[in-house]
Amino acid sequence: PVTCLASWTHKNSNSSILAVGDNQGGIQLYKMVTSGGDKPNVSFSKLQHYQFVASASTNTQSAIVSMAYMEETNQLVVSTRAIPAAVPVVPVDVTSVRIPVPVPQAVQVLKVEESLQSPMLFATLDGHKDFVQCLIPLPNGCLLTAGGKNDATMKIWELGKIASVSTD
Repeated sequence: PVTCLASWTHKNSNSSILAVGDNQGGIQLYKMVTSGGDKPNVSFSKLQHYQFVASASTNTQSAIVSMAYMEETNQLVVSTRAIPAAVPVVPVDVTSVRIPVPVPQAVQVLKVEESLQSPMLFATLDGHKDFVQCLIPLPNGCLLTAGGKNDATMKIWELGKIASVSTD
C-alpha cells in the first residue's frame, strides 16, 4: 500500500514528477502531465522504481514513512521505518534501482540526478529515537524532521554540512 507522496518539477523538461512510497521500501516515480482548461486532466506514466535494501546482516527491511523533495539540491529526503524481514516482500521488478541503506530506520537523503536513473545515497540521518513522521525542507536549505511518539522531538539538519556517505 501507498504510505506517502512527494512531487516536484523536473528542471530539464518542466514536467512534474510524482514519487509514491510504499510499506515495502519502494518508491515508484511517475511523470505527471496536466492538460485541459476548466476540467484539468492528469495522466501518469511510470519512469523508475527505487527499492531500499537493508544490509544482509540485519533481520529487518525498510518501509517508507514520509518524503520531501529539496529542489535547490536535487535531493529526495525519505524517512524509513524498520519492519521485520519476515514481512512478505512484493516481488521487485528487475529494472528497479536497488539502494543499499546502512540503517533501515532513519532519514535517507538521495541525490536524484536529472535522468532519475541513478539515485545516490548521499547521507543517512539517524538522530531520532523513533522513526520520523514528518519532514519538511526549510527556506534556508535546512531540513526539519519530527520523530514519532517514542521520540517526540524535532531536529534541524544542515544538509550542506553533512558529508556524503560511502557506498563501498
